[in-house]
Amino acid sequence: MIVAIFPPAHADPIGADTPFDWVLAGTAGEVLRTGTDTLSHIPRAKRTCLALPACRVLFTELALPPVSSAKLAALLPFAVEDKLMSDPATIHAVAAPTRSAAESIVAVVDKRWLQGMLDALAMHDIFPDQALPESELLQRDAQCWMVVLRDREGFFVRDDGFAVAFDCGDAHEPPLALTLALKEAAQSKRALPQRVRVTSPDTSTGLAAWPEKLGMTVEVVARPAPRERIAGLGAVRPLDFLIGPFAKKSGWTVHVPLLRPALVLAALVLGVHVAFSAIDWWKLERERRSIESVMTAAFKSAFPDARAIVDPALQMRRNLDTLRRERGLGSDSEFQIALARAAAALSGSAVRIGEVRWNGEQLALDLEAERDDAFVPLASRLVASGVKTGVVEKRAGKAHLQVRIDK
Repeated sequence: MIVAIFPPAHADPIGADTPFDWVLAGTAGEVLRTGTDTLSHIPRAKRTCLALPACRVLFTELALPPVSSAKLAALLPFAVEDKLMSDPATIHAVAAPTRSAAESIVAVVDKRWLQGMLDALAMHDIFPDQALPESELLQRDAQCWMVVLRDREGFFVRDDGFAVAFDCGDAHEPPLALTLALKEAAQSKRALPQRVRVTSPDTSTGLAAWPEKLGMTVEVVARPAPRERIAGLGAVRPLDFLIGPFAKKSGWTVHVPLLRPALVLAALVLGVHVAFSAIDWWKLERERRSIESVMTAAFKSAFPDARAIVDPALQMRRNLDTLRRERGLGSDSEFQIALARAAAALSGSAVRIGEVRWNGEQLALDLEAERDDAFVPLASRLVASGVKTGVVEKRAGKAHLQVRIDK
């Protein structure tokens, strides 16, 4: 199925309550349903065609250079500038294939109006597959020009697809635009139509004088308006405005409007997360500076002669290591400190160290001497140094004393 949507010609901007005519047709072009509804109530179909009002599309004829379609799309707005007297940046133009006369039919629409119409449809999840001039949907026959009359305005279409919109005046008089077009065709030796087919909502209007004034056969068609409006819907029509900057998007980009609420929510969550992270960073940075100032003050208090303080923690460790080495306490290692204490306590004694054990908390030494009385002068010095001593034992003919030094 395909749904043809006919936007109102003079509603700008499009609102939520703007009515649109629509025709729902089957694959063979048969009319299934018709109606006039807002965009939210228009039925959906497999394919969607946007029929641009005839008064919104201007047709002209140009001799176009033989260039690629991409280059031609870029050149068309400038090519029609002289005929339309419009700013090329404000118009969107498409061209039909070049005819034998070396001229092409070019259709032009206001770019802002077309973009606004597509945006209004996208807000209701409607993405047209085609955007054709309304005149392209009429069934065209060779050597027959079509005229569509409505209450206030209408348009006519030549058999080659060139269309002109006009204001309806006296029903007894043919439209001036149609009369001038027929005279121009006769003067330019273009093939004149053999008949003119008129579609009017009221066939009782005075069209009897048209054949005489136009000088050709005039057929008045009395058929339902919806069926007439999509008679040529299934035919191949080259004047599709959905090219270039208006080309239909495919893939995930089509669903971006649907994802907009989720994307906005994700952006808000991300913004809140970044804000709270910044606050946490600021608090941690302030705490770091506070701790660093306390360390700097402690370092100055311990080492008042220090001048340049870059890293108080590192400088404090280095200075303490220097003080320990100066006092024989070794380096920063707990084992080395305990071993230095033991060496200081045993200095000048006649005992030997037989075994050394370190469990991370305590240094255990097995002292060995030839006689028991060798430990007597050492005992008082060890106790004064805070070293724990055990009982002298005899093993293998030698005296042994267990000494423990806590870290």
